[in-house]
Amino acid sequence: MDFGEVGIAGAATVQTDSTGTLSVTCTTGGAYWISLDGGLHPVAAQRNIQSGLNTLAYDLYKDAARGTVWTAATAPTAGVGTSAAQTITIYGRIAAGLPFALSNGVPFTDTVLVTIIW
Repeated sequence: MDFGEVGIAGAATVQTDSTGTLSVTCTTGGAYWISLDGGLHPVAAQRNIQSGLNTLAYDLYKDAARGTVWTAATAPTAGVGTSAAQTITIYGRIAAGLPFALSNGVPFTDTVLVTIIW
């Protein structure tokens, strides 16, 4: 997932949304579950992207309306295989109004581990 250039208003962020996808292929009728961890830079249950010592909070969601945060503690997303690749969309958001420190030339990044069980 790439948030691109995050907009700022003064020293705070403007809401920035993005999406990413993953593909799951499972035998017909086979159940699977997908979970996401908290990333490499969490503070409590909050995911953060990081550039040097600077961090910026973001969330991943299970739905396009961004109403259900996909945390390591939430129930995994479940599906049933069809023997064809199934695309799962992950919705991301950097909220408006977060304090923002400019990058030191190093992009803000994070790595989230995706676990698929079947």
